[in-house]
Amino acid sequence: MATRHRSSALMASAASLLLVARSFERVPSVSSFLFPYHGNMSPFGFRVSISAPTRLLFSETPNRPDEVAADSPPQRHRIFCYGDSLTAGTSPPSMGEFPYGTHLERALGIIDDGPSSAAVRWLGLPGWTATSLRDSLDAPNGLRTLLRRIHDSAGEPASLAVILAGTNDLAYEVESGPIIEALSDLHKAAHGEGVRTMAVSIPSSGWQSVDDRARSMATEVNDALRRMCSKSGDGGLGGMATFAEFPILGYEPGSGLWAPDGLHFSPEGYSCIGLGLAEDVASALKCGVETKKE
Repeated sequence: MATRHRSSALMASAASLLLVARSFERVPSVSSFLFPYHGNMSPFGFRVSISAPTRLLFSETPNRPDEVAADSPPQRHRIFCYGDSLTAGTSPPSMGEFPYGTHLERALGIIDDGPSSAAVRWLGLPGWTATSLRDSLDAPNGLRTLLRRIHDSAGEPASLAVILAGTNDLAYEVESGPIIEALSDLHKAAHGEGVRTMAVSIPSSGWQSVDDRARSMATEVNDALRRMCSKSGDGGLGGMATFAEFPILGYEPGSGLWAPDGLHFSPEGYSCIGLGLAEDVASALKCGVETKKE
């Protein structure tokens, strides 16, 4: 299947994408530790390490934990991206990290109708399942803990939490239900902190292209996320979440967007993800502002 980009705007921004990709240096890990559930090897056979800042504050330098910018504009949007290795920017066999968050921040400043000021921060935990993320909400690197730290440091809740998880669960679960439940709980935890969320669909992969069970579960999870984000009341996310299709549709190893393992992305692929999510994020931010005014 050919790799398809989700919108004509993404295709039209190819030149901008290259500029964005070349404008960032690789972001090194702050520290590494062994994956707590399955040793230091992921279920897919590669060594994992994670970025683990002890404090997540919105400084002028991306993901610097040291200080909050004193001159941050009062209306600045603060976006927190949370998930697994696809948020960390893991790209085997490289030991570096290439998080899409850096490119999302830059893209938000150049797209039409984008926010006038936005800061993007992230934490990706390679090898972690949606279930383990849900079970660690109040851990030092848990979603609820980090959103509260952002609130404490900025004096207000984050504007948006972008959640991309569920890929690793496909290796452990035999049905989609537990994955859907865990992802729903992650979003509800953020909503409980007054933070709107974006649910990014599980992307295609080389593994899914040869494993019918994994591909079927991923489709079921993505369909459920789409329904939950469009529904209020029982079974829905109360109008606090929006759904975003993963920007790269279809697995094509020769596209230059994928890492050799067929599960992660190349540095260019992560740049594409950040640019591709920018319009959805800008729309979600606009919706959140309008909701506050009502």
